[in-house]
Amino acid sequence: MDYGELPNRVIICIDMKSFFASVSSVIRGLDPIKTRLAVVGDIKRSGSVVLAATPLLKKEGIKTGSRLFDVPKRKDIHVVNPSMERYIKASNYISSLVLQYVAPEDFHAYSIDELFIDATASLHLFAETPEELAHKIIHEIYRKTRLTATAGIGPNLLLAKVSLDHEAKNSPTGLAYWRYSL
Repeated sequence: MDYGELPNRVIICIDMKSFFASVSSVIRGLDPIKTRLAVVGDIKRSGSVVLAATPLLKKEGIKTGSRLFDVPKRKDIHVVNPSMERYIKASNYISSLVLQYVAPEDFHAYSIDELFIDATASLHLFAETPEELAHKIIHEIYRKTRLTATAGIGPNLLLAKVSLDHEAKNSPTGLAYWRYSL
């Protein structure tokens, strides 16, 4: 197949790791990577749904959709109500950080914790490679917020998203770059 006819952009899809749980950890002065925290719809109702959990709590089997009664009652596990206002503020702040690297028309919010940028036109201003730019952005997000991000890179939206979901989220670097050919 001739890939020369297909779009060949520098698309970066950025996802915030366990966003609600991570923001809830940071605002309490806790490290989201070292903390066991669950954000629950209503901490006063045992059947309430877990909306988000930190990575350590996920390793114990508590994840989005679990119930409050599934969360072990231990001193090292924090159970908190959601704070949508703070999540929105954090999302807006992260967007403002990312917008330092691309024009507004090249920025596309996908959800409160995920976004796409087309860095084709601005890459040369900040980095020599797409991987270097993605690393700079996720490092800047972490430095300014203490929130961990992962990034998938591809020549189009689909490959950027698939590389994020199927490789970057499980990669020690938090990055993946998928191209049309191997």
